[in-house]
Amino acid sequence: MNNDEINQDDYIDFSINNIINLHNKLENIFNQNKEIYNLDIDFPQEYYYGFIEYKRTLATYENKIDKLRTQILWRLSEGLIHNQKEMCYYIVGIDDDGTYPINIIDITELEISRKMMEQCIKNTKISMDYRYLSIEKYNKLILIIRIWKLDQFNHINIDTNWSIGII
Repeated sequence: MNNDEINQDDYIDFSINNIINLHNKLENIFNQNKEIYNLDIDFPQEYYYGFIEYKRTLATYENKIDKLRTQILWRLSEGLIHNQKEMCYYIVGIDDDGTYPINIIDITELEISRKMMEQCIKNTKISMDYRYLSIEKYNKLILIIRIWKLDQFNHINIDTNWSIGII
């Protein structure tokens, strides 16, 4: 076997360890009970599967609420059970490859993204909280949203107007 070839099992182990490490860092941020938390962190590339979703912004999702709800349900179903709740994270202000966009995403745009997420989960059995994360070494501010089902291991009661489909 060539040294340049990647063993799939090693890659999966590496990916799982990255996701677990990231979850632990995110939970530490939420345990601080501060609205803005300072941390210099480099994010790994977003994984297609899993309970963590990266978004550059949600400010442009006004006409895509159904798509966002579907994606939230999918991320919630992707396997993180924390404190007896199905849970996922949305990290707003970074790209899918884990890098920070060149353009500055300001607090106003992050607030619009937070309000978009609140609108998306309104009247559901889903709840959220959030923290702003200041990445000083890159001079960036991002939004971390933690989302969880209020029901333990049950289906979400959803409005009949929702369009649930495969992403």
